Amino acid sequence: RLTAKLANEQFRTRAPAAVVGKEEEKLTVARARLEGLQARLEELA
Repeated sequence: RLTAKLANEQFRTRAPAAVVGKEEEKLTVARARLEGLQARLEELA
């Protein structure tokens, strides 16, 4: 969902820079969490 929103050029051009930055930050946090979960899953496998 975040990836799609940030890939939307209209969102990027019309939204305030602070909003775009916040969404990019959310995506970074989500990706880091996913990597951590994947690492734990591999440890358990």
